[in-house]
Amino acid sequence: MTDAALNPLERNRALVLAVLILLATISPFSINILLPALPGLEATLNVSRAEVALLLSLFLVGMAVAQIILGPVSDRYGRRPVLIGGLLVYVAASLGAVAAVSINELIAARVLQALGATVGVPLARTIVRDLYEPRRAAAMLGYVTMGMVIGPMLSPSLGGLLDTIFGWQAIFLTCAILGSVTLVAVFIVMPETRPVSLQNTTGAEVFARSKALLGKTRFVAFLFVIAPTSAMFWAFQGGTPYLVIDVMGIDKTIYGVWFILGAFGYMSGNFVAGRLSERLGGERLIAYGNLAGLTGAGLIAALAIVPVMHPLALFAPVFIMALGNGMLLPNAIAGAVSVDPKAAGAASGLLGFCQMGLSAIVSWFTGWLAVATALPMALLMIGLCLVSMIGSMVARRG
Repeated sequence: MTDAALNPLERNRALVLAVLILLATISPFSINILLPALPGLEATLNVSRAEVALLLSLFLVGMAVAQIILGPVSDRYGRRPVLIGGLLVYVAASLGAVAAVSINELIAARVLQALGATVGVPLARTIVRDLYEPRRAAAMLGYVTMGMVIGPMLSPSLGGLLDTIFGWQAIFLTCAILGSVTLVAVFIVMPETRPVSLQNTTGAEVFARSKALLGKTRFVAFLFVIAPTSAMFWAFQGGTPYLVIDVMGIDKTIYGVWFILGAFGYMSGNFVAGRLSERLGGERLIAYGNLAGLTGAGLIAALAIVPVMHPLALFAPVFIMALGNGMLLPNAIAGAVSVDPKAAGAASGLLGFCQMGLSAIVSWFTGWLAVATALPMALLMIGLCLVSMIGSMVARRG
């Protein structure tokens, strides 16, 4: 489907890209909008900090499990029906969370919400890979993720404001509205992009291709680049709400404003990837991204040792780290899903499973740890970045 006459992005580029951005926005928006409300939910629902931390970590677990299923299913049955089904689940689960009266009901609704939200990220990048060759796909993924960051960048401030004025239920009602708008947009705008060569594929063939990916050195190496890089940011997400709101005494709405700095760094890295991936190549931008990630995490550790107890000591270094992530991830993802174009959906799902699975463990750990210093969180982030660097070296040789 590379012919301009068959390529919907060539015929109607702006609208389809807008829908892809909406799809890719849903899961990070749904995660980040709840972050400022997490400390307050302990008192509101009379539960422990560890139980509240499950609202983040189990959301990521739900995303991990769903992605490993949805990728191959989209190869078998098409992108469009999977998108529509997932969005219906997301809207229903968000409304269920509004009606929840206990932490167990809220956790259950949150997990279902994650299962529905998951269709966005893997299928958005799979659709881009359906339509473009690897280097062009990396550039387009950079633009998609740059646009999708705007929602998550603003969502913590919005979540803090909604929680303060209306209560935490308003957060989930806002998620239901976003899901409904996206569902209508998919119905109207989004075509089926699954390649013709996959339209008669059997379930057994999809499973065989998915399994074969794990035997390819280059694909596995990209897993070890992408998953630790993503987990670095979720380590930060898991630890900073308590550090900033509880330890530093910063208002939850102001926390959301500080969060914009990190999101802007990621968006800036996506812009660099969109502009330079075709010119410089993915390997170089992955190396630059890892270097920036190590620098940012190292600065957080150094400032924690001093110690400097100010939000700027966290969010200024994370701007550098997020800038690197934004350069690295589109190129690493484009490389991974291009290892076998006929298994692009399965590859995207496996990537998402590893990303979200590791991120869930890391975010739960840093949220559970919840100490009065950023040093353990920073050391964990440094270790994750070193793993990513090793993975990138293997991917280059593979």
